[in-house]
Amino acid sequence: MCICQITDFHTKHPDMKIFTYRIPIILILLLMVMQVSAQENLRAYYTKIYKGQSWEKESRTTEHADIIVELETGKLVFWRGTSYLPIWETENGSWSVDEIIKRKGDGPETRPDDHNTYSSVRIIESGTDKVWINWRYLPTFSPGNPKRNVNHLNFVEEDFIIQPDGSVERTIRQGTPKIEDWVNNKNTTKQTFTLKPRGILNQVVTPAQTLSNQTELHGNPVLETAKGSASLSLKFDEGTGDKVLESVTTNHYLVEGCKSYWKKGISGAALAFDGYESQIRIPATALPPLNHFTIQTWVSLGAYPYNWAPIIHQSDWRAKGFYLGVDATGRIGFKLQSGTWNELTTLYELPLRQWVHITATYDGHSMKIFVNGKEKGSLKATELPEFSTSDLIIGRNTHKLIPFNPVRIYCHECHTPALYSLDGLIDEVALYNRALTGAEIEESFRISFPGFQIVNNPDMDYRKLPNGPGSGKFEANYTHLRYYETWDNLSRFGKHCVIVVEFDENPTRFIFWRGMSFIPQITNPENQWYNNQFNESWDPGGSWGEPMSDKKSNISHVRLIENTPARKVIHWRYAQIQINGTQQNLDKKTGWSDWSDWYYYIYPDGVACKRMVHWSSDDPESHEWQESIGVMEPGQTPESISDVYNRTVTLANFETSKSYDWSEESPEVLEADWETNPLQIQQINYKSEFKPFTIANFSGGELYGDADGRRAPYSRMVVYTHWPIGQLPSDGIRAIKADRTSSNGYTHLMFKDSDKKGRNWAQRNMLEGMNDMSIDELRVLAASWLHPAELTGLRGGESYGYDQSQRAYVIKTLEEGVSFTLMGSKDHPIENPSFVVKNWKKGKLADLKINGKSIPSGKNLRQGIIIDTDGTETLVVYTPLSAASPTEFQLN
Repeated sequence: MCICQITDFHTKHPDMKIFTYRIPIILILLLMVMQVSAQENLRAYYTKIYKGQSWEKESRTTEHADIIVELETGKLVFWRGTSYLPIWETENGSWSVDEIIKRKGDGPETRPDDHNTYSSVRIIESGTDKVWINWRYLPTFSPGNPKRNVNHLNFVEEDFIIQPDGSVERTIRQGTPKIEDWVNNKNTTKQTFTLKPRGILNQVVTPAQTLSNQTELHGNPVLETAKGSASLSLKFDEGTGDKVLESVTTNHYLVEGCKSYWKKGISGAALAFDGYESQIRIPATALPPLNHFTIQTWVSLGAYPYNWAPIIHQSDWRAKGFYLGVDATGRIGFKLQSGTWNELTTLYELPLRQWVHITATYDGHSMKIFVNGKEKGSLKATELPEFSTSDLIIGRNTHKLIPFNPVRIYCHECHTPALYSLDGLIDEVALYNRALTGAEIEESFRISFPGFQIVNNPDMDYRKLPNGPGSGKFEANYTHLRYYETWDNLSRFGKHCVIVVEFDENPTRFIFWRGMSFIPQITNPENQWYNNQFNESWDPGGSWGEPMSDKKSNISHVRLIENTPARKVIHWRYAQIQINGTQQNLDKKTGWSDWSDWYYYIYPDGVACKRMVHWSSDDPESHEWQESIGVMEPGQTPESISDVYNRTVTLANFETSKSYDWSEESPEVLEADWETNPLQIQQINYKSEFKPFTIANFSGGELYGDADGRRAPYSRMVVYTHWPIGQLPSDGIRAIKADRTSSNGYTHLMFKDSDKKGRNWAQRNMLEGMNDMSIDELRVLAASWLHPAELTGLRGGESYGYDQSQRAYVIKTLEEGVSFTLMGSKDHPIENPSFVVKNWKKGKLADLKINGKSIPSGKNLRQGIIIDTDGTETLVVYTPLSAASPTEFQLN
């Protein structure tokens, strides 16, 4: 045995005590080898586990349903059979990780989320030094269709960070009513444990600390804002906390909702209302007696309400009390029960993002509305008012309403009446027990006016659709996009719910964001958004089953399956649900309803190949598979993102093309043009160099219309606001103004046939993206995919042919390398080919030769190694090459 004496330390530090170490070098080397071996054996991959249980035969899931984390001594398994509570498995047995948050749903105790409707897992990071798994689930809900007691604020996110030595750090974050508690890291339960051959050891739990994290707002200068002595006054100048002071009685009242949004106001601070949950409730017993009265306040709208929304009211809707609010077009309404339900509505419409002084008076003879000190309307009302005994509410309705201007108003299943609030800022609320005169109101406005700088620049986020920061690289990242504060805080998602894919040679992006219910979007440099919709099924009652109806993204989710320089693969899973949560075409025997698994194989050239799998107890082929949809942020219109009047849509095959537009009152019908002609290509004429394209084998289609034939008042096209972003339970709201995030339809394209199908599923494939190609260039891309060059002369492997669903040739290696020829031609061109090489045992990247010439790694050769679903390694190669002649390839 070799012994090493370490004495150099004393030479350098003679004043310190000498230690002589005798260290067995063999032991050191052995420990180093063991550490390297443990690191090499740490890996995670997606798979689908079968354990022979009866329910597995009916499972409507694809090949990436589960996750295995492999360590040297065993496997940590995240399996559907436990609703993803992980199990540690070794040759000595299996042990479940502690269920710290108790779960109870519609399944058995071991699988409480029977069909994993609200449970999902994803690999955030997988390397030799650590593996990071995220598990998201709803701990409690009740069975039924729709499922009951589903609270989107109760979702739990757990993260497991696994080290090569088997040590695990687990963090558990449970949903909270207040957003401050959700984002506070101290409100996280932590557990550590070690995975050993004979079990899970050293388990230590550190409970969460329930501490809120609020900051104080410093508002604008405080002004005199009220004329005379008010009977009730709320100035909202606290700037922090969850309560507001009523100055006359000195009582404090709770600000209800996800957060108390303190903003700079007209004077001091103001409160923002989120459009859905925000409100302040003052008990009726705390209110002064009223006969004649005045209501006065300052308001700045962020968006117009879905229907009538109150600024302040004490009412039983259309029966008793008073109501001062705003309608869906921005008109101010003052309503009062005085012999009958009197409604005074101004012709004046409130502007957006601008402070406005509003006063309503009742003097025993008439109701009046004043805006910025000037009278805007009056209505005779002479009978004694009948006041409500309900509480006074600031900012939110107490009576459920359906949205204004709905599609198919006759369909009760399509629009569930709902409560919602004002979307904007409110400041300086005052209630007087007398009617102020016009002169007093004008004086009140004058003394409270803070200047145009404050009035025209309210403390409110701009609402620009988020596409995330750019790196200038071909990357796919989990992230958390922010839209605007009051909307962002309505849900409870962690930092890894969103995926953004960007490119190094194409300025477009693919965005999988919860604001779109994770419906994948393509965006260009002008921030113009587009998508090709989803699977949609119908109910005889009239409502549609679609992911758009998953308003809070309780079910819809995305996962990053592959992330190599050669390509990014994203899996989007969603259910076809109605707006009331009913799952479409429920099979009572199996409990399964309609689901979809869509895969996006995204390559460096900006092209995504979609493998779309749809499961249904009905005929999945009869459901909708495509609709061309534009998405617009507030202020955008179909006319601003696309040329509505000139070649809006171009459809083409390999020989002919034809364009359509909305320049006439009704767009030209296209069905007859493509009833017998093949159709493979669509391009939407966006006002950008980079335009949306779609490629597949279609059998015709139709230009988009509307269920009731109505268009937006400001556009030639039909525009909707129920999706995206919108949280009201409605599957169709027509836009009145361009004040909200909205969408419009261009075409429906019908598939010629399914590429694959089974007993209760069908699969179809599609190419999509945004690029600067002409129709002729798109024809080449389409031909390379629909009519790929034949792979011949394969040596050293076995060919599985061209897999259209992933836009790749699939090969299994049998020797050290493979070589082959792609028989490119004019009719079968080669366009940016990719190769999936299975059984790649070397663990190293490949050397590539094309026609005998070596291709260096970089932009001309992009490759990566993935762990396939069977645990073997697979090489993925992409090369940007265009050829119309036979081309030889060699991979070693």
